[in-house]
Amino acid sequence: MATSGSIDFNITADKIIRKALALIAERAAEIPLTNNEISDGLESLNIMVKNWQSQGLHLWKRAEGVLFLDAGISSYLLGPDGAEATLEDDFINTELNSLAIATDTVLVVANTANMTAGDFIGIELDDGTRQWTTIVTVDSPTGLTITDPLTDSAAIDNSIFTYTTILERPLRIEDARRTRLDSNTEVPLNKWARQEYFAQTNKTSQGTPTNFYYQPTLENGQIYIWQTSDSVRQVLKFTFQQTIEDFDTTSNTPDFPIEWAQPLIWGLASMIGPEYDAPLDKLDRIDVKAAKFLEDILGWDEEITSLNIQPNFRGS
Repeated sequence: MATSGSIDFNITADKIIRKALALIAERAAEIPLTNNEISDGLESLNIMVKNWQSQGLHLWKRAEGVLFLDAGISSYLLGPDGAEATLEDDFINTELNSLAIATDTVLVVANTANMTAGDFIGIELDDGTRQWTTIVTVDSPTGLTITDPLTDSAAIDNSIFTYTTILERPLRIEDARRTRLDSNTEVPLNKWARQEYFAQTNKTSQGTPTNFYYQPTLENGQIYIWQTSDSVRQVLKFTFQQTIEDFDTTSNTPDFPIEWAQPLIWGLASMIGPEYDAPLDKLDRIDVKAAKFLEDILGWDEEITSLNIQPNFRGS
């Protein structure tokens, strides 16, 4: 029995491919892979994982995002070329501690903790918009220098948002909540279908957002909000499904909990077995075990919650 207390076992793509080939009796697991086996194995492994990615909301790839709303804007792109959005853990919210005027590049804020040079920064201007630029330097616990001069004045207590990394494209958005900077309350939005959103006659009416629809297009997803925000002080927080990372090299470890090692190995063996002309009876046995291991792990990969049931007092 191990007594070190460490829980650090993992497996690389190289080992997954070698073990999968050993299962179909193509080679011994300890023999190094050829270049063709590496290329074909990584390709098949990535194809299989992309298919699994579509099978549900995996618990370990569920994350919290923040979208910074603009007044009157009805839709936002989410992804590498999209709107200002980030992970909730990456979001820093503070406010101006000193009046700033147009053309200023040095700001005095309440707190610069955890801000770094190169971070994105959004300053609430007095004209009701938010100007986005980047941080050049963090000069003190309350001072920083920005890249682009302010285009309008900004009063004391105007909000300041910063983040380091723009949000990746969400595969799905599970739910969304709106919140204002002057309130700690988060109010859930209704999740609409495409038809429900596009059936709205006035998509630019401003007020309090109450509904959203998300379309996971290829490069950047697109989220539609109704009503549009009436203030840059409103933000949208949401739970979303992240993309499972690719296997780029044989030294990569899976973007999965280690409990998925067995399904990965047997699933890959099932997928590539026909390419190596493995006997049909062996392929059948591998397919059965691969399906069982995947079913078992998918059953584990579910949120454990209670189910509440009550009588229908309103009648049928």
